[in-house]
Amino acid sequence: MATSFYLGPDDASVPSARMIVGGAYDKAKIEGELFTVKMLNPFDLNLANGQTNTVNVTAMEFVRSDGNITAETYGEKDVGVPVLLDTGIASWYMTDTIFDVVWRALGAFGTYVPGTRVSVIDCKYRDPSNSKGHVSVTFGTAGKIDVPLYTLVSLFSDGTCGTFIAPRGDVPATLGDPFLRGAYTIFDQESLSITLGQVKHTDDEEIVPFPEGGFKASS
Repeated sequence: MATSFYLGPDDASVPSARMIVGGAYDKAKIEGELFTVKMLNPFDLNLANGQTNTVNVTAMEFVRSDGNITAETYGEKDVGVPVLLDTGIASWYMTDTIFDVVWRALGAFGTYVPGTRVSVIDCKYRDPSNSKGHVSVTFGTAGKIDVPLYTLVSLFSDGTCGTFIAPRGDVPATLGDPFLRGAYTIFDQESLSITLGQVKHTDDEEIVPFPEGGFKASS
């Protein structure tokens, strides 16, 4: 009862994007070490709204190329607040503060219009040399995922570009497609856990079984 996701970069021609159903994952698509966090009880409507794939997030920060950092922490120390990880949602809903600095770093002008699904961004910001910062999401003491700024810009079939980030209040909400492309994710519905690793975009493949007994929650 597990599913592993490699979404690949936001490019329709990526041949290696893959979902693996069962107790295996693609080790070649992971940079560094994996870490595992427990899902919040899906039967608790207050914590998880009746859904699986909800975990606690304790901090988020935007690190600019010059080293300046805009950082926020959430909830009780090392506990955090519930956030849904959802591959079926196109948007990454950030807090207003984090969104504002990322929005400006992507060269956006004017005021974000509430309800906008995708915001127009100059395609030059898909180039890593023009977008050197990153957004980090911290999952308690277990680990964190760094998402490069340039990966938040999508290229459309008409040659224009845009971003699917959006602001939503003072606490983080759903981490959808733009965040999940920065991570290799393993959703284990039997142990009610999510295992994450920094993604490595490659066509290489190394399918390996889960460790005996499954992944254990990282301390």
